[in-house]
Amino acid sequence: MITPELKKNAEGVLKWMQKHTTATQAGGGVSHGEIAQESGLTQKDVDEVIDYLTKRSFIAGSADRFWLTPLGKMIQTITDEQ
Repeated sequence: MITPELKKNAEGVLKWMQKHTTATQAGGGVSHGEIAQESGLTQKDVDEVIDYLTKRSFIAGSADRFWLTPLGKMIQTITDEQ
């Protein structure tokens, strides 16, 4: 279920990605802590967004890293939900 808090956190991760288009287009991994530190979210907030997506098989991830190539579109499944 997409809660208002999850949606807010997803928007924060998406904003971070939009500022880091080179890294995200290259498809490299990035730590959740790095996103949290630079986006103003907590690591727990970032983890919840990534956990939501990985549990639905949208992305492949690990305990602290995930692949970014398709992530923007996946996050928009959260932020665009009415």
